Amino acid sequence: MKDLAQILYEESQVIAQFTDQLAAEQEALKEGKTDTLMLFAEEKAKLAGHLESLAAERNLWLKAHNYPADQHGMQRWCQENPKETTALAQWAKTLSMAAKAKELNRLNGELITIHLKHNAQALQILKRSEHSLG
Repeated sequence: MKDLAQILYEESQVIAQFTDQLAAEQEALKEGKTDTLMLFAEEKAKLAGHLESLAAERNLWLKAHNYPADQHGMQRWCQENPKETTALAQWAKTLSMAAKAKELNRLNGELITIHLKHNAQALQILKRSEHSLG
């Protein structure tokens, strides 16, 4: 079994890749390149799966060391192991990056909603003009 610092390092690396995907997706949305959204969705799904497996690995590590296999267990481990500076730094980095990814994902969702509204409005205009021509 890997040590906790290694698991957390890997988790932070994958979150960084996920954040990069979200940032690139956001740029595509700002530029109106909605045709690329499926590619981003596929890549994000792969990364999310990898993150889930790393979180499961972290939770197994916690359980193997008699901590609850969840966020509370991780918090307790941090409180009880202040000398584990590498793992603590990796956990802080992981939490910070996850918060950034969550915010980027929220903003991208808003941009997608705006694009959908614009598309719906354009479709309505086309339908009205088709009706008036017919």
